[in-house]
Amino acid sequence: MAETTNTSYTDVNLSPDTLYYYKATAIDAGSNESSFSRTDSSRTWMQAGSAPPTPTGLGYGAITESSIDLNWNNVTDASYKLYRSPDGVSGWTPIYAGTSTDFRDEPLTAATTYYYRVAALNSQGESPVSTIVSAATNAPAPAPTVAPANLAATGGSDNSVELQWDGVFGATGYEVHRSDDGGGSYVKVYDGSDSRFNDNGVDIAVTYDYKVLAKNAAGPGPFSSPLTVAGGELVITVE
Repeated sequence: MAETTNTSYTDVNLSPDTLYYYKATAIDAGSNESSFSRTDSSRTWMQAGSAPPTPTGLGYGAITESSIDLNWNNVTDASYKLYRSPDGVSGWTPIYAGTSTDFRDEPLTAATTYYYRVAALNSQGESPVSTIVSAATNAPAPAPTVAPANLAATGGSDNSVELQWDGVFGATGYEVHRSDDGGGSYVKVYDGSDSRFNDNGVDIAVTYDYKVLAKNAAGPGPFSSPLTVAGGELVITVE
């Protein structure tokens, strides 16, 4: 708190790059004091010729099997350098340099712990590094353990078959295999993420067997029971 008879005041001996808040009152000759003014704020400049302060608040957000989102608090007039270590002790490697206060580290190995620290930089140098933060990527999802249910022919024509099946939780894709010899041998005719497939170029005079499996990065799951689509019995739909 300070008193002055002037309508201006210089606050001294403050810390650099620090936000301060102020409010004022008026006192008359009888020592009667008014109510406070509204609060105002101002930040001191960064000290000339010095490196910026250490960034605070380093933490992580979204995590997947192959990525970790990192973020930290802003430092005025500074850029940043983010470091990563495999054990938090040695092997610190810069993985990001820039002005953003967030960064996605990818690609990473699943089910692995990584260690991070960040520093701020300006034309005068680099700050001390922050406190170390560790985060582990997610373990990979297991391969699907069930086959897609309700494989069915939902439409078709004299040269195509429309297939559909129920999705499987944890699956990222599906394969459809087709046989034209009564199930003796199958060939893959579809590999994708949709749970429907239009098999074009089939022969209306041939009976086909279809089966489908779900899969993800860990591998494929079991096949469904075969679906037989008899020649001459394809369903024709009109939309």
